[in-house]
Amino acid sequence: MVHTGLKLERALLVTASHCQHPADSKLSDLLAPISEQIKEVITFREKNRGSKLFNHLSAVSESIQALGWVAVAPNMNDAAMFYIN
Repeated sequence: MVHTGLKLERALLVTASHCQHPADSKLSDLLAPISEQIKEVITFREKNRGSKLFNHLSAVSESIQALGWVAVAPNMNDAAMFYIN
């Protein structure tokens, strides 16, 4: 699941390197496969709550959401900096 998510992220970045920024509706379509992988990882963690490895699964589950970084607009960073400063 994680490996697939990383491969999808790479494919998206390769595609993005050859194109201009798509409209928001098109961007959400491009991100859909990555979002599905993120959901699968989260679901896998939830299904294995009783596992001895639950903390490790949680670490992966919480970290995998970083694959969504490509959807963060520059003005969102500015908004965050406003509150940080």
